Amino acid sequence: MKNRQHVIPFENGWAVRSEDEGKFSSFHNTQMEAVEAARKIAKKDKTEIVIHRKNESTQDLNQNSNALPSTDESY
Repeated sequence: MKNRQHVIPFENGWAVRSEDEGKFSSFHNTQMEAVEAARKIAKKDKTEIVIHRKNESTQDLNQNSNALPSTDESY
């Protein structure tokens, strides 16, 4: 499996981080923005997106990179 992209809470917003490298790809104000950025990377790399809640538990694992979090961005 290629490097999954994680959407995680970071400081006062959200970040996209690659699983294997542990490097941050981008930083965003909302979870939705971060998911969109992760989706682009996942499509290019043909990999998965893992979306985390604010408490860092896993909200969703999407294998086809079409994941959208709930509209409640308090996750």
